[in-house]
Amino acid sequence: MTPPPAHTDSAPAPEPPHPPDAPALLPADVRPELHQPHATLTQYATDLTGAVTYRLNSAGYRGEELNPKARLRLCIVGESHAFGVGVTLEQTFGHRLKTHIATALGWPPDAVNLVNLALAGQSGDYCVRTAYRQLPRFDADLLIAFMPFPERVEYFWPKLGYRSLDPASLTEENLETAPAPLLGYADFYTDRMGHLWLVKNMLALQDFCRRHQIDYLLANQHLPAPKRQADHLACFDNQLDDRQILGSQLFRFRPDRAADRTHGGPRTHAAFAIALLDRYAVLTARKGDRDRADKLAALARELKATDPDWAFCHAEIARMRQEKSRARAAGQPQGSDP
Repeated sequence: MTPPPAHTDSAPAPEPPHPPDAPALLPADVRPELHQPHATLTQYATDLTGAVTYRLNSAGYRGEELNPKARLRLCIVGESHAFGVGVTLEQTFGHRLKTHIATALGWPPDAVNLVNLALAGQSGDYCVRTAYRQLPRFDADLLIAFMPFPERVEYFWPKLGYRSLDPASLTEENLETAPAPLLGYADFYTDRMGHLWLVKNMLALQDFCRRHQIDYLLANQHLPAPKRQADHLACFDNQLDDRQILGSQLFRFRPDRAADRTHGGPRTHAAFAIALLDRYAVLTARKGDRDRADKLAALARELKATDPDWAFCHAEIARMRQEKSRARAAGQPQGSDP
């Protein structure tokens, strides 16, 4: 893991004004010492293998630069899976989705601009804050929010900037050196709190996109619909538009693994991109653009029928579920979901 920056006594520099005729992304504001403009990294987050090269753009995010003149602008917010830890840029679901959309519509690849604002280890709070911070600066056509683990939250410490609290990061080996805020948070965290915060952040993104007239998809792998109907979530859950939520479990099961053996691998990314394409086609049809929706849907159907990664991932997930069901029936101890 990347060590925390040294303590300083100064707060982050104020963000520069945004001239309306010169849209530009603001610099990444999480671990800015790591997310340097135009940096090239061979190790990132849990990927210490050196097998993947991570090239950052002028704002310190992975991937291409903002192109305000593109015919379609996609934006992704999220955590390490959305960033693509352990896979090449071309293997990430964001890049694959961009390519699928261009192919379906008969456009050159650079007609679809992908702005990936995901960073490893981030929370739903980060997704909301980043959408509010970055998207008013340019005209995004589609926001894809890959919702992080519910238990992660973000806080701001003037000496360190924005940091994440994640109880899962605590181990027996680091209990003595863990930051006091993390230890205190882990003591009082409950699943009910995490579920509530996840739905809250999804609602905030839904409201933001509606007010700014941005199409959006909320990818939620952590809280299936039946669990969202719990009493303590009902007043919030009833406000969510399920038609905008992709409840894919691909990255929860991770049928194949990335270079770091922790994150979803290239085949998982490939299948997830097809699921996103299919949901985007439905979203486009709802808006009344039948010609574009039909082209997107036709490619999604073709890929579901012919793509080997789609077939592999769904066969593997079915196998994993069957094994877990047999173990449960035999009374064997059950580990947590992948």
